[in-house]
Amino acid sequence: MKISVRILTITMISMMVEGCNPPVNPMEKQIVQICLDEGYAYHSDNFNACWQEQWNTIDKAQNENAQNAFKQAQREQKKADEAQCKDYGFKKGTQDFANCMMKLD
Repeated sequence: MKISVRILTITMISMMVEGCNPPVNPMEKQIVQICLDEGYAYHSDNFNACWQEQWNTIDKAQNENAQNAFKQAQREQKKADEAQCKDYGFKKGTQDFANCMMKLD
């Protein structure tokens, strides 16, 4: 791992000397590290393909996580709304319960 860190550090220094912007956020640094560990030279076609593949993989995972979190929040809100309508004395499956749920939305 020490060798990989040294390679990443050297690559970032060379990027600054060449006028390129080094990766600044942890995700970019992680992607650069993965592609360097796979043996691709910085800015080679293979490195750029590796970068794009890794970026797409991480981006897709983040989108899926966000969607799952949103769905979970919706389920929790529905449960809370149902509990509140039950506390008001409405019975689930009745028109009054449905009206209560719509007013809470």
